Amino acid sequence: MRGVQTCANLLGRVLAQTAAGGASLHMARALCCGASVLASHQLPQPWAAQIPCQAAASSGSSRGSSWWGSPFGRSIHTSSASYASKDYYDVLGVRRSANDQDIKKAYYKLAKQYHPDTNKDDPEAAKVFQEVSKAYETLRDPEKRRMYDHLGRDGMDRMEQEGGGPGGASGFGGFAGYGGPFSPQDIFEQFFRNDPGFGSFFSGNMFVESSMRLSFMEAAKGTRKRVDLSRVLGMQIPPVEVDIPAGVDSGQQIQVAAPLVEKQRVNVLFRIEVEPHPQFQRQGLDIIYTTTLRLAEALMGTVLQVPTIDGNVELTVPQLTLNGEVLRMRGKGIADPRGRGRGDQLVNIRVIKPAKLTERQRQLLQEFDEEGQGTSSKAKSWFG
Repeated sequence: MRGVQTCANLLGRVLAQTAAGGASLHMARALCCGASVLASHQLPQPWAAQIPCQAAASSGSSRGSSWWGSPFGRSIHTSSASYASKDYYDVLGVRRSANDQDIKKAYYKLAKQYHPDTNKDDPEAAKVFQEVSKAYETLRDPEKRRMYDHLGRDGMDRMEQEGGGPGGASGFGGFAGYGGPFSPQDIFEQFFRNDPGFGSFFSGNMFVESSMRLSFMEAAKGTRKRVDLSRVLGMQIPPVEVDIPAGVDSGQQIQVAAPLVEKQRVNVLFRIEVEPHPQFQRQGLDIIYTTTLRLAEALMGTVLQVPTIDGNVELTVPQLTLNGEVLRMRGKGIADPRGRGRGDQLVNIRVIKPAKLTERQRQLLQEFDEEGQGTSSKAKSWFG
């Protein structure tokens, strides 16, 4: 009980000085949260509601963890969960007495370290980047910093929610009455626009590489794809329409200028990956297709319906077509992306030999062979 009285006396003196402008609620918390027990109902209202203390919730610890975090800088952890509840001074790794230059230097280092564009394989980096940006947005502004020092993080969050400002729902908007919402990217741009390592990012001269998978038909005939670049750039931007020219191939690149903020753009280089086709193979601008003929069709000739990228097309197979022979369908291949016409479709012929000959078939072939001896060199070579 004596600890309570001592704390109450200290708090009373501090609150009196606070009313006169000589002290702060932060000092009140500092004096009282070290006591073993602090009964919030003994404090005058509304101060009790504004000065929560872990000592008031637990009498088993003489000090416990302070509500507002340590006043000393701590090492930076990559866990976004730990950042979500950290004191803003701890987030930036600075002392509570840090000046504007210290805060600016700390943000400079962390923003470069955790920017999503340089941490594409680490989804936690974007969350840490948001926390770092929010901490800097608060502590760089003298008025916001003064309010933060009075209310702490929980108090500031409650003020946002109760104020009904744009940041109330998400916890990442502007403080009520202090300029409305902001985004981590806006802060990053303002800070790094003139930085040698990041200036090209905002001037549209930076190239970011990614991959784009296309079906065989999309690559051969061209298409338009709606691409979400948020994952590529590590920031939320509207999807863009990308025109894929006919004839692109695996390994080639397509450049897309993506809009950012305030008419700024960044160039994205998509490396094309074309998926294989079950029937067609590509050889430059030519398409390779393989078909089979029965023995009689190869000997007597036939007309086939051959699939192409434009649909089925008739192909006349001449008599005595050899196994392994290649027939050319002109202008049925891949379009040249430079506008120089199209390649051809090459049809490989595979002649299927019968598994077994009947007696009648043997007789007919024998007659065919006897009748053709000495009259057709091509006929002899076919059987070879």
